[in-house]
Amino acid sequence: MKKIAIIGSGISGLGAAWALRNSAHVTVFEQSGRAGGHACTHAFDYDGHETRVDLGFIVYNALNYPNLIGFFDALGVETQASDMSFSVSDPNGWEWASTLNGIFAQRRNLLSPRFHRFWRTILRFNDIAREELAAGHITDTTLGAWLERHGFDEDFRVNYILPMGAAIWSTCEDKMLDYPAMSFFQFFDNHRLMHKERPKWRTVSGGSDHYVRRVVDTLGDRMRLDTGVERLFPFGHQTALVTSDGLREVFDEVIIATHS
Repeated sequence: MKKIAIIGSGISGLGAAWALRNSAHVTVFEQSGRAGGHACTHAFDYDGHETRVDLGFIVYNALNYPNLIGFFDALGVETQASDMSFSVSDPNGWEWASTLNGIFAQRRNLLSPRFHRFWRTILRFNDIAREELAAGHITDTTLGAWLERHGFDEDFRVNYILPMGAAIWSTCEDKMLDYPAMSFFQFFDNHRLMHKERPKWRTVSGGSDHYVRRVVDTLGDRMRLDTGVERLFPFGHQTALVTSDGLREVFDEVIIATHS
């Protein structure tokens, strides 16, 4: 039976470990003290009751995640229908949400030329992005350069595209302008964020850490938390790695399931 090291315990690492668990001797190395990566559930007390909130991975849909659905089914993880919405609240007084009532959460915006222009700009963005994506005109450029080329204003950037991108990719708004435009628009198109028809979303009942625990339980002591991998190097026909605690181990195969 092959010895396989998996570096990282996000969905890619856990999925690989679970799929290989019966055909190889798998060891998962995770530098932090918990498994799951972006699948992170926080519990807090609200009015005397425990409330569990997911951060990072929150929802999924059948259109884009058929393999994930199969994974959850195999693990016996319960899921439920979820609402997928988005909202922005700026300290300077600009607020809106993606529901019909939420669009005009601030009733004064019903008569605001600036606000109506903002929503027309969103529709213009959707039309141009879909057309250029379909025609293959979006090449090796960043989101910021693409927005600049098409003259999208500061209101649109600060109050729509940047906060939405930062929320989706769990990053800072100021980094979104450097994001590859092609990847950005493909995600928006695949998830129907530039279309009127939206997919039906679901979430893991009780929090995404439920599926993480199911996988971790099947791995037992093959899950090595608080153990990062510092170095990889060839060792004959195998691969050796050095962990953060200074140990050297040799494996037949290594799967790197970390951020690039």
